[in-house]
Amino acid sequence: MSDPPGHDPARQAALLTSQVKLLLKTEQRLLRSQRQIETQVRRLQALSTFALLAPRSYSAGDTVAHTLDLLWPIFSVQAAVAMVRPPRREGPPAQLVRRADGPLLPAPSTRAEADPAWSTWPAGIVVLEPGEDAAELGPLLALIDDLAPPDGWEARARWRRCLVLPLGDGPRPDGHGALLLCRCAATSRTDTPASADLSFLELVRSHGSAAIAIAALNAEQEARVEARTLDLAAANEQLRLSLDGLRQAQSRLLEASRLAATAQLAAAVAHEVNNPLSALKANVAWLAQGPGGARPSGERAEVLADSLAAIGRISLSVARLRELAAPAKPGE
Repeated sequence: MSDPPGHDPARQAALLTSQVKLLLKTEQRLLRSQRQIETQVRRLQALSTFALLAPRSYSAGDTVAHTLDLLWPIFSVQAAVAMVRPPRREGPPAQLVRRADGPLLPAPSTRAEADPAWSTWPAGIVVLEPGEDAAELGPLLALIDDLAPPDGWEARARWRRCLVLPLGDGPRPDGHGALLLCRCAATSRTDTPASADLSFLELVRSHGSAAIAIAALNAEQEARVEARTLDLAAANEQLRLSLDGLRQAQSRLLEASRLAATAQLAAAVAHEVNNPLSALKANVAWLAQGPGGARPSGERAEVLADSLAAIGRISLSVARLRELAAPAKPGE
């Protein structure tokens, strides 16, 4: 039996082979797209978690730690150095280092704020690929190699890229921010396009900068509250002292009123006693003279003498009451 007219087995096989190759390429593209979509979904989930945690960070150091936790698995970070300029309440500018999965710790060496690395603060995100010219960022690369030198494995694996991520206001003396230097390891898997990396990093930078700004505002508000609290405490203390002074003045006024009332009473008593006492004294003196000017003797003389002595004592008491009733002279 012969083949149908126009049937070419070789051509049919070539056509089938090209269709299979096209299907395989399409499947590979679909798999790559699926991996990219899964990667983007994981990134968005991690970014959402970061966006929730970052504003709750009440310090620039906490914001830096959350940012590194986000970047570490996504970009295969080997080591990171953070140059942090926190609000004044959190302390002076500092340099922090993180290696592998360890915590964020102070830098092992002390560097002054005038170090060239502090002045090398890029305006935006920088992604340095291996071998790329980084003359302007040389101090930063030297800083991360100095503070976080690669170990043997990292030296063999070589770094894939270096991320420079500025957060916040930057290096201004009155600014609050952080500069993250992340050295990333080489990986065998196909990475997402650089444009997607930059878009993701820009979102991280936006959320991290907002978190640092919120931390700075919180620190400023806390400082204002403390200052206001101190002012209120000082005002309360001044008010307490004023009330104590008013109470003392009130006590003195009451005492002066009592003394004035006592003086008035003494003056009234002295006046009421003095008039009859003068008459009594005159009568006793007249009796002491006796008829015809002769002085009495015996028991009568003793009684009259005792009476005159008693009248003298009463007169002395009246004189003292008058002195008490007299107004005080200035300076007494």
